[in-house]
Amino acid sequence: MDLLATLMRELHFAAAGYRRLELAAPWAISFSQAGLRGIHVVIKGRCEAVFGEEDVEPLDAGDLIIAPRADPHVLRSPGALKSANVPAAELATQTAAGRIRSGGEGEKTVILCGAFAFRDADHPALAGLPRIVHIRGSNGRLPKWLRGYVEALLVEATDEGPGSDVVMARLSGAIVTRALRSGLESMDNPGWLRGLQDPAIARALATLHEAYGHD
Repeated sequence: MDLLATLMRELHFAAAGYRRLELAAPWAISFSQAGLRGIHVVIKGRCEAVFGEEDVEPLDAGDLIIAPRADPHVLRSPGALKSANVPAAELATQTAAGRIRSGGEGEKTVILCGAFAFRDADHPALAGLPRIVHIRGSNGRLPKWLRGYVEALLVEATDEGPGSDVVMARLSGAIVTRALRSGLESMDNPGWLRGLQDPAIARALATLHEAYGHD
């Protein structure tokens, strides 16, 4: 897995921002800003992540989902209509101390919702990342390794101070790297990450990465 760590360090998380979303069904939020890669943690309740027209990923409390390729997607309460989508950028303007409340009068859901950006958005390694990384919680709780990161991000999101964007970028880098490593076995389309499981292929990938200008 050394190659994964090397690549993630090389990609340089340029910035990251998070908000605590307190939502009541029905609600639907679209994420489509160019270059921004979504990272969402369901703290309470349940929802759906929708990629494209048919790819619906149910999410429960304790789940983490990442869109590392910046694919447009929607988070919504189960069964919410597409026409009800509110752009995430529009909601962000309504922020009060990093906290957003939206939706109707139904089932309550709380999500730590973030977006991060890479300094080199055209790095070739990004194209080989999976479209979705989904790490499931257990009995409504976050995976043990994720809890400390989420607590720190919630503090930064709701009590922003000097350098908060840098802190959140560093925390995002740690979460994404760990999630890629942890989710490798369960990913449907892991891309080049699958090669890291084979020692010979991993060495070949490392060599190519170190001298990609050679024949």
